[in-house]
Order: sequence, then C-alpha cells, then structure tokens
Amino acid sequence: DPTGVWDSNFLAVHHLSETSGTCYDSTINHKDGTPYGNPTRDVAGQIDGADHFDGVDDQIRLVKVFSTETQFTMEAWIYAQTGARYFLSQWNSNLGAFIQVTGTNLQFYIQGVGSGFPSISLNTWYYVVGTFDGSTAKLYTNAGTPLSMSCASPSWPSEGTYIGDRSANDRKFIGTIDEVRFSNMARSGDWITTCFNNQHDPSSFYTVG
Repeated sequence: DPTGVWDSNFLAVHHLSETSGTCYDSTINHKDGTPYGNPTRDVAGQIDGADHFDGVDDQIRLVKVFSTETQFTMEAWIYAQTGARYFLSQWNSNLGAFIQVTGTNLQFYIQGVGSGFPSISLNTWYYVVGTFDGSTAKLYTNAGTPLSMSCASPSWPSEGTYIGDRSANDRKFIGTIDEVRFSNMARSGDWITTCFNNQHDPSSFYTVG
C-alpha cells in the first residue's frame, strides 16, 4: 500500500531488494530504475537486500526524480570501499546535486557549491542524508550534527537520477547501497534521527506489548 506507507513528500523510495530486472520505486510515482553493468543484486544490506557496485561499469539509472523542486532530501545507507565515488546524483555541468565519497570523506554539492566534508571509515555502514530548504544545505551522517552551507536553489538537469554513478559515467561507486529515498522537502533533524534509530536497530527503537 504505497499511499499508506509513504507520505506525499516522497518522490521515490528504492529498497534495492530485487534479485534481477527493474529496480522498482515503492511510491506511487513510478520512478523506477534500470541497472547497467552487472551490479550484484539482493546482497546483505543494512535494512534487507541491497545492491553491490563494482566500480567498473555498475550503476542504476532512474527516471528523472527532480524537476522544479527548490527543497529536497536525498538519503541512503552506504557501505563504501576503497575508490568509492558518487552514490546519489542528478547532476551535470554544475547543475543539480550529488553526494559522493572521496577518499574517506563525504561531499554534498548543490550547483557547484560543496558542504563541509565529514570523515567516514571504509567498510562500515553509514546512513547519509543531504537536505536543502531553499537556502541552506545540510549533510547528516548517522543522524549526527549536520555540516551546513548556504547556496542557491538547484537548476535540475534534464537527465535521469543515478544510483552508484553520475550521468558522465566516470565517478562510480564501489561498495553496497541500500534503502535510497528522495523527497521534495528538507526533512528535519528529528525526522532523520527517528529514521536512523528505526533502521539501525529496530529492536531497541520500539517495543510491542
């Protein structure tokens, strides 16, 4: 029941639990994706199944997610390995936005302007969220205190949205990606914390009975 599970601000949600074929959007918006190369499907992820990208030719191309949005959120669980780069992107010629790993740092860029670059450890799961409220971008790692920057609203390029690469096909991710979500609003810090706690350790987040 997509309308009952996902609020109307979600533009696309990809669990990446398919074993082959199309990567289906779980919302009613049908922002489905096509895998290219040969990503390893339905591997062990943070939530359930996930996709592993080899950094050679693997990527997932979604139908264009963002078009006129002046506020947005991009989020995913990532397990980056040496050499990992872009994992979420709708970007071309300094238009749009992306989040990537470079070395052992994260980068969030909007219209060619980058946020602070938090450090991560490779071969470790992280919940990474980039938000933009129309004037301020924030990059969260595991729902901690975000790094912020001021920038202009994005002019979204015409190509589709990419998981594991960018449209130029030259910044491929190496590692595993799980539970990718895009929204047409800047999710709050409290919302991000709730999602992290629920997905990171559900058994300690709530009790039944």
